[in-house]
Amino acid sequence: MKSMIPPGRLASLLLLAQAAFLAVDGLPAAAQSPSSILIWPVNPVIEGQARATALWLENPGKSPITLQVRIYAWTQRENQNLYAETREVIGSPPIVTIEPGARQLVRITRLVAPPPSGEQPYRIIVDEVPVKDGPGTAGASVTFRMRYSLPLFSEAKQEGGAERPTRPQPPSPGARARTGTPFP
Repeated sequence: MKSMIPPGRLASLLLLAQAAFLAVDGLPAAAQSPSSILIWPVNPVIEGQARATALWLENPGKSPITLQVRIYAWTQRENQNLYAETREVIGSPPIVTIEPGARQLVRITRLVAPPPSGEQPYRIIVDEVPVKDGPGTAGASVTFRMRYSLPLFSEAKQEGGAERPTRPQPPSPGARARTGTPFP
């Protein structure tokens, strides 16, 4: 029986199939998946006269993870997010290593007076810090690092002096949210 596929096309298809097989076969050794962290609250606010709020980070994974926390002033113009370095609000500690199954409190502290009215927007950026490869990762590999970006608002004092509680407690496990996007 004669083949309906031209010889040049058949060779290309076989080469493509072989490349796909090798890529899938070598995937576990060639790529490392990013770590996963739990972050809450996902919409932190520094309210009124409060100086700080809490941000919780949890590592549900099987290996330690190191994270860097930075805060930027945030504006939006012409459908673009614009970030600027700021010392008005800081995260402490700025770099943390969290063991598997552990939680870490990061205190988000406002170093300036609250805005006279309305709110001042910021962005909290939590970056996964690359770690040195272990002894079992010889050869070429691809490592993904995650970047998490959360809005933060510094609010003016509420009318009538009423303040909401400023100490968020860790929520129950079902109430946590996962966010994150890989970055180069």
